[in-house]
Amino acid sequence: MKSRLVLLAWAFLLPSTAIAETSTADASHSFRTDAGDKTLPWYRLEPGEFPPAHSEHRLAGELVEADFIHRAGQFRQDGSGELIDFRLPSFGVVRYLHTEADLRDVPLGTHLQFFLYRDKDGAFSQAAAIEDDATQLPLADAQRQATEQQRKKHIAFLKARGLAGWIDRVEGKTLSVTLFGDPISLQALFKDEGIVPTQWVSEHRRIDAVVANDELRTYNPPVDRQNSEVLEFETFAADAYGCGGARLKIRPNLMLEGFRKGRVIRLFVQSSWKVEDMPFGECLYTETPGAAPQEEDLNQYPYRTDFGNESLAWYRLAAGKFPPLQSHHLLTGELIKMDADQRSGQFRVDVTGESIEFSLLPFGAIQYLNADADPGDLPLNTRYRFLMYQDAKGAFTKTAGILDEFTHLSNRDMTYRVEAIDLKQGKLQLAWQLGMMKDEKDHPVRPPDLGHSELTVDEKTRVWKGDKRISLADLAIGDELLFNRTGATSTNRGRGAEIWDGADTHSRATKVQRAKHAATIKEKGAPGWIEKVVKNQLTITFFAGARRDFLSLLNGDPPGRIVHVVRADEQLRPVDKRSDKMSFDYALPEESTFGTYGSSGVRWVLGSGSPPDDYRAGQIIRVFEEGWATKANP
Repeated sequence: MKSRLVLLAWAFLLPSTAIAETSTADASHSFRTDAGDKTLPWYRLEPGEFPPAHSEHRLAGELVEADFIHRAGQFRQDGSGELIDFRLPSFGVVRYLHTEADLRDVPLGTHLQFFLYRDKDGAFSQAAAIEDDATQLPLADAQRQATEQQRKKHIAFLKARGLAGWIDRVEGKTLSVTLFGDPISLQALFKDEGIVPTQWVSEHRRIDAVVANDELRTYNPPVDRQNSEVLEFETFAADAYGCGGARLKIRPNLMLEGFRKGRVIRLFVQSSWKVEDMPFGECLYTETPGAAPQEEDLNQYPYRTDFGNESLAWYRLAAGKFPPLQSHHLLTGELIKMDADQRSGQFRVDVTGESIEFSLLPFGAIQYLNADADPGDLPLNTRYRFLMYQDAKGAFTKTAGILDEFTHLSNRDMTYRVEAIDLKQGKLQLAWQLGMMKDEKDHPVRPPDLGHSELTVDEKTRVWKGDKRISLADLAIGDELLFNRTGATSTNRGRGAEIWDGADTHSRATKVQRAKHAATIKEKGAPGWIEKVVKNQLTITFFAGARRDFLSLLNGDPPGRIVHVVRADEQLRPVDKRSDKMSFDYALPEESTFGTYGSSGVRWVLGSGSPPDDYRAGQIIRVFEEGWATKANP
């Protein structure tokens, strides 16, 4: 049987601006609009559906941050100055200079219109469409060259990644796929590339289909791609945001797990579109640690997480156990009080301004300047990431980890590159970049930028170059920065508190902090707890945040080494003046502490002629090696 072919003229397709300029006061709407009945509910995004025209809540403002990888960012709303976080759903479309674009094409500071929908928490954060002011107006002759350049730039962007769409229907071994995008831009792409979809069907043309996620990121296209026969193609009038007005029916060679209704795929529709991995940092497979977070499988977490499983309870701390990774509730905020002796303090949560009293768990690790640190090392009025757990009353007051932004960026192998400096306005424009890598010819290359954002600075901002403090005026375009900033509010992204300029400066700051912490450990002993006591042997596990640093501090674990053990309390303070001399017998494999917070992964078995009766499982201790501190060696 011949394939059915439905062809409608591309001329009937409406650009998003035409939709936007149509009256929104249509009485037939069953949902609230900005200009309509305020008693009606706002339209809710439904999986697998494009939102109809005029169903959005529209806000305007200046772009201050764009995350290219996760298709997200932040803008400063007109009038109120409120900072609004946004994310593009899979079908979300950006129009810049009268044509389709990617977020990376839109300069910081551009004034934009955001077509927003509510997220699961009720906030207007889902941007089905984003348009700059120029696109809202008729195309002027003076803009045509810039528009054409942007159009060709976006076509090259799509050719490298494939056209995106979602699966409408699965019938046996065939898929119905509706393409995302702006219909007029999609029509122009087909024309430029010499694509005539009617020939696809008549010639039984084959194209490549690749599974993607909601961020349009693919896994391993050269391996996962499925060569597919085009059975049907149709175009239709697009009256919804993000719908490209084109639908294909294809038959892949093999039906993959990801070929399900509602799932996103990318199509490489021309043989000249080379199917390769997405640029480094974008794909979901074969990435270096921290370069781009892997897609999380919620089934592996039997508890609630910050990114899912809302129906489950949060992980509850258990005595003598390190909490597993991703079991925390992440809060970010400005540290306003710290009692180093009590290992407790207070921070002000970003945006909401809520004040939270916290206490560090015995194994709670602090990392500052990409090295382990003690509570007294942390400067106040600086923003940190707090890994929080519930106390007995259910409040998030227990902390398993505190990290500054310097450490967070270093863990992801990221720095900020200065793109623009405006000290009169007190702003730096920064590009997010990964470290150098090697290409297939073993040549060093810089991966594409991951995003860009602005940083506020003023006379209180401290800038370091090497071991010297410099002025903001000494910064230059192209400098590579790491920084810590103050906490954020609803209208302020936080001021740069401290900036470290250059890779050598970053390394030096980490080296100094690492040496400082090592000296503290040698003075106060390495903390840990007793797993079990069997006859004359103690099995212990050490605490640490930066595992590699801790291993180098111990200098190995040869048999026969003499150590001194001091009992400690929940704040890691000695509970008596007694120091018990023991010998290192042997090390144990890590086992269950792998993938947990607070554990160093180092487990020792210590021997003693007759261990004191007050040693027990769960007892916190500090261990001193010979020569670390004379007070531990009476």
